[in-house]
Amino acid sequence: MSEELTVAPLDIEVANTGCGPLDTGQLRTTEADMEKVAKASGLKVKRDTVAGVRVPVLVDDQTLQLDTLLDTERGGMSVEQYCLSEHKHLRCQAVFRPDSTSQAAFVNRHQDGTPLLYDSGSGIKYVLARSELTKYVQLRVNALHELSEEAEIEAVLTLLKLVSPVVRERFLKQMKTALACGIGVLREQFKEISLQKNKHGSVVDYGEKAARLTLQAHYADGDHLTIGPGGEFFEYTGTHWRRIQKDRVSNRALTSICDHSLNDGGVPVSMLVANVVSLLRAMQCVEDDPFSLTGEVLPIINTLNGELWIDQNGEVELRPHKPTDYQLSVLPCEYDPDAKAPMFEHAIGEIFSRNKQPEEMVRHIMEIIGYIVQPTRHIASVFIWEGGGNDGKSTVKGVVEDLLGINAVYSAEIAKMKTDTNDLGPMAGKQLFVDDDLDTGTALPDGLMKKLSESKIISGSYKHGQVFNFNNRTVPLLLCNNPPHLKDLSKGVRRRLQVVPFKRSFTVEEADVNLPTRIKNEEMSGVLNLAIAGAQRVLQRGHFDPPAECEEALDELLIAANPLPAFLSEWGGDWYGVYQTMQDAGYAYLLPNGEAWITLSKLLKAFNQWAAEFASGYKLSTQNLRKNMIGLGHTVVKKNNQLVWLQPEGTVLVDRVAHHKRRRSTFPASGAAPAYDALIVLYVIGMGESCNIQRAYGR
Repeated sequence: MSEELTVAPLDIEVANTGCGPLDTGQLRTTEADMEKVAKASGLKVKRDTVAGVRVPVLVDDQTLQLDTLLDTERGGMSVEQYCLSEHKHLRCQAVFRPDSTSQAAFVNRHQDGTPLLYDSGSGIKYVLARSELTKYVQLRVNALHELSEEAEIEAVLTLLKLVSPVVRERFLKQMKTALACGIGVLREQFKEISLQKNKHGSVVDYGEKAARLTLQAHYADGDHLTIGPGGEFFEYTGTHWRRIQKDRVSNRALTSICDHSLNDGGVPVSMLVANVVSLLRAMQCVEDDPFSLTGEVLPIINTLNGELWIDQNGEVELRPHKPTDYQLSVLPCEYDPDAKAPMFEHAIGEIFSRNKQPEEMVRHIMEIIGYIVQPTRHIASVFIWEGGGNDGKSTVKGVVEDLLGINAVYSAEIAKMKTDTNDLGPMAGKQLFVDDDLDTGTALPDGLMKKLSESKIISGSYKHGQVFNFNNRTVPLLLCNNPPHLKDLSKGVRRRLQVVPFKRSFTVEEADVNLPTRIKNEEMSGVLNLAIAGAQRVLQRGHFDPPAECEEALDELLIAANPLPAFLSEWGGDWYGVYQTMQDAGYAYLLPNGEAWITLSKLLKAFNQWAAEFASGYKLSTQNLRKNMIGLGHTVVKKNNQLVWLQPEGTVLVDRVAHHKRRRSTFPASGAAPAYDALIVLYVIGMGESCNIQRAYGR
């Protein structure tokens, strides 16, 4: 048996290398351990000074009463009698441990004069209950008279810090009567006593000590707490940094103050906590941009078991987590290069099974997911997943969100977002922006959409916080059943849009509502591997390679999102066809010098009339029409103080215009018709010359 036993290696921390008492308070006793002891014993656990050494102590604040009888080295007495005596440290019987026959306890006074009993055998410190404290203060107040010495008066005023403001006011009035002095004088003296120095130093020293103890106990001596964007507190979890509320930091500061008895009532505890939080902010604000929100992003895919460093070709290397890498999120899965995701792969295959090129669509969707998961943003993109409903797009979106984790996703309605800093600030450090239910007829905010589609410095703030700059790294993902409205058809917008059509509609019987949960619980490491493979293809290629079906879907979406191309197509297609149609409608004119144009105001009028009937009342302004026409490759310039659409150079135009109109009043009324001169002219655009082919008069 003895041969199977081994001696465990010793792990001893030397807390005091000099002579003198060993300060075990320097040894780290975790909060968890103290909570376990408190729960098991039913007592409070606090750090206190015993025989000059800081140690965790069990505290009983319920048992000791003023009428508790003590058997001391100076004879028997009650706690009340002890309080009214001049005695200080006295050995006594362990009164709450009947089996003790020796004086294994002592009674003493706190700095404020309140009594305590410490049982050396059990290690329990007994203090007066709150109700007994009030009785004790009453005893001391009752003992005052007009001839009381200043030290005695100050001692009683010091005790008033232990009671509530209401009870304190009552005692001050009693002291006024007993001492025959003004209550204002007593209040002023109480205020001075409350703020005076004590053995720990001034209130600032209290705050600094509490701040350092807070960093030691909760934030790895300060390595796990920093100040991030907007002056917010961020703590390190072991895998990533997360923003925490100021109240959480205040709570931990309060815990340190209480655990180490750093406040004896000299100042309101709320004031001391606020002081500690301010000191923590100053102590930990060591860098202007610790998370590199305005600089180059580290090429890291952060997972539960380490950081995946990804090179420019998509190859990955697993490294340990480091707080100095300042990752703001973590994928809630581990990296396992051998992991598979058969359920997810089957689901993706089924979702795109009704598309024209199912395998190409699966390849493309995994490249999109891979691009979202990795941190670089060199391809300006806005992804629109479109389908009629029950088509799987929400399932795929959910898997992407589960893969990224909640700290990397920002969900909002893009149509309701503004460029206000409070709307943009929470996006700092996020990787995905999701609007998963675009309403029919939603008008996309073109400027905001372009801003969110690429890596660009923008300004934001958290609510009620400071404004800060950050490099946007979110990828917009919009889900819709019907195309949204899009007023901007510029090349800048069109090159960003990436449409993925979801063609299959699953029946109730075909849908597996539990599949996303099973994938989340069982296959996320495998999904990550598929995403990494997709990211590798995109990074090596340098751009996306959408299937032809996606390009067709983009064209259809652009027509549906902005009916201007459909209007131009219906009214003739090219400039010449539109010109002829509009000339017949009286909206276009040909000039004698050979120039021909379409007035933009007339084109807008024609479009709005057409849209009222065929495009659900969709309307454009003159400015949006101009931008869209230029975006579609047409020439729009100002002529004679008005915007016009010029004809392309080299276009041959045959136009029939009314040269002049002449009504022959001499004709008899019966059957007489007005006479018109019609001029048929051939214009070769760009020649600047006109040639008469025929002059004819018709009736």
